[in-house]
Amino acid sequence: MNSRNDEEEKSRRVNWSIWLPIIVITIGAAIWFFLFIILDFGA
Repeated sequence: MNSRNDEEEKSRRVNWSIWLPIIVITIGAAIWFFLFIILDFGA
């Protein structure tokens, strides 16, 4: 039982370590994309 719980915790940590950077990069790219559009229309 303990080994299974440890494996589940490890899988959750791995998933977060993979998804967290993807979410941050996606949000950052979206912000830069909107800024580019605003500056483009502004110019």
